[in-house]
Amino acid sequence: MRWTRRRSHRAVHRTVRSVARSQPSCPGDSVAYKICNPRSIIVEHAAVCTKVMRHAAAHCVDTRTQMLQFSSFVFDVSLSETFMTLEWGGVLRVPSASQRHEGVAEFIRSSNANSVMLTFSFLKTLTPVQVPSMDFVILVSESSVKGILQTCVRSGVRLMNSFGATGSRIFYAAHTYERPDATNIGPGITSSMWIADQHDLAGWRQSVVEANSLSRQTLSPSAT
Repeated sequence: MRWTRRRSHRAVHRTVRSVARSQPSCPGDSVAYKICNPRSIIVEHAAVCTKVMRHAAAHCVDTRTQMLQFSSFVFDVSLSETFMTLEWGGVLRVPSASQRHEGVAEFIRSSNANSVMLTFSFLKTLTPVQVPSMDFVILVSESSVKGILQTCVRSGVRLMNSFGATGSRIFYAAHTYERPDATNIGPGITSSMWIADQHDLAGWRQSVVEANSLSRQTLSPSAT
């Protein structure tokens, strides 16, 4: 029987439900984590669970995913790399400190990592020839640039831009590029969103998000 993504997700659901029954219950409004960068963002368990489920669907994560864990743990993208991948039965490929700084391309090749979450500034240091196993690239934190679109689309690498902020539980919109000249942040992930400033469409900075997966509270550095 062909192992499709839908069957993969159903199998993981059954496993998660089975394990969950044997674990102590945890209120959805209890604090799951606090991340400081530089302000403190407090996120509840319900928000984390909702986002992990929706992020996996939007980013096509399943048991075939071998995700590069590249982001620093003080950067909220690391939470998406980790939780989203492990929740859906994927494999997390974690380089050493030296590999992270000097040998990322070699590590991707040797570990057969096929999915990465990278900023444009770092992605432009890699080429498809250096990382033949990589077939899914998620751009984070920065606006996509036409040069990267052309390189990835022409080489057959699937390229997605995921946009958001720490307070929105990392990402609130995602879009897969199908042609080199496209610019679009895509639909919301478990959220409704609006562009508040019609003159800022290129910057994507003035947006309003409504969702049950937002952080509970944002604290100033002095309050942490």
